[in-house]
Amino acid sequence: MRNNQRVLAHRGLWNESRSQNSMDAISAALDSGFGIEIDIREWSGELVLSHGFPNKRSTTFQPKHPVWEKLTEDTPLALNIKTDGLGVKLESCLKDLPQHNGFTFDMSLPEAVFYNSLNIPIAQRVSEYEPINLSRAAFRDAWSRIWLDCFHSDWWLHANDFSESLKGNQVFVVSPELHGRDPQKVWDWCQQELEQELDIYICTDYPEKVAEQWS
Repeated sequence: MRNNQRVLAHRGLWNESRSQNSMDAISAALDSGFGIEIDIREWSGELVLSHGFPNKRSTTFQPKHPVWEKLTEDTPLALNIKTDGLGVKLESCLKDLPQHNGFTFDMSLPEAVFYNSLNIPIAQRVSEYEPINLSRAAFRDAWSRIWLDCFHSDWWLHANDFSESLKGNQVFVVSPELHGRDPQKVWDWCQQELEQELDIYICTDYPEKVAEQWS
């Protein structure tokens, strides 16, 4: 896997905030070899890409759009589920997408149970408020991915044996600039862990900077 594919462009590759979650931003990210994180909601009966409350201008999630042909089986596609009740429609969309390394996260626990029944991949959230829990038998296979978040501090950098607890999973790290903090120490930690063969990825607003550091 190329290092660029370990970098997820947060809401695509964009220069202006209004371009986030747009097909142009997604296309630019895929053209650069990056993975993608996008936000999924519903508007007027259709799945749309929107972080905040959607409207008629929100981008429709169309799995047969030509841009998705740029996906490969190794392309990480992180789908941030912003509202409940999307499982059946999302299952249909995912079946129509080309091959990819796609998964969902951030839905409520009851929705996660339903997504699991639909065989939709799920990432377990881990943060200073959400400890690792790999013992839930119902999710043991579904939760082979971890979404590692950091609301108020880069809390895991000095946690004893934390890297060891992550082994055997794909680990997707939320870069601290998404929470308004300097990301450099986390970028360095991710690079170090990648060199130690941890299966690690990072979701960032600065994918080009991370890719340059990791090259």
